[in-house]
Amino acid sequence: MLLEVRNLRIRYGKVEAIRGVSLDVEEGTLVTLIGANGAGKSTILKSLSGLVPPFAGEIRFQGQMLAGWKPARIVKAGMAQVPEGARVFAKLTVAENLQAGAYLRKDKEKVALDYQRVLRHFPILKERLNQKAGTMSGGERQMLAFGRALMNGPKLLLLDEPSLGLSPLLVHEIFKIIEAIKGEGVTILLVEQNARKALEVADKAYVFETGRIVFEGPAHELMDSEEVKKAYLGG
Repeated sequence: MLLEVRNLRIRYGKVEAIRGVSLDVEEGTLVTLIGANGAGKSTILKSLSGLVPPFAGEIRFQGQMLAGWKPARIVKAGMAQVPEGARVFAKLTVAENLQAGAYLRKDKEKVALDYQRVLRHFPILKERLNQKAGTMSGGERQMLAFGRALMNGPKLLLLDEPSLGLSPLLVHEIFKIIEAIKGEGVTILLVEQNARKALEVADKAYVFETGRIVFEGPAHELMDSEEVKKAYLGG
């Protein structure tokens, strides 16, 4: 198992945001976390990345316990996150943002191959290499944030609301790219408000409600579940 989370509990002050969550991500799969806003999905990703330490529970990545690991060490081990909100280095160019994604890597030949892969998936970035990231549209910045994470050469890619704020056309394009990257062997853990699109591309899904998992199983089965349809898929 690539990622194992057991009985994870996370607090913000006295508020328990995550209450005993356990989940697994097998290598080569796409797993999605869906649920209402504020259910704790993004908090899970922040904890996996080392940004929000849990007060109880275990996180194992490639068999290693991540307790006490700093974010940089987690990235170097092969876990990269695309945060919500298309966060990029606004004053750097597109090329510099992509290079920053590979900062911790020493495998220069593989980095060069990943650079070409990113430009193949996101041709708009190839056209804008010398443009300052802060002058790009929201959709373009989302693609840049996605590409920068891929420059880490991740074994596990964490995607936090990649379609947030994008036009329907761009949402369709982003999900095509997500499927293509999965097809290249990258394991993906996807947090997504668009539950229907997430379930369409995922192998397995976990449904969150107020800090806990209320449903889990193969994505196609949850797509057909009347309870999930009624609560999260608009009937």
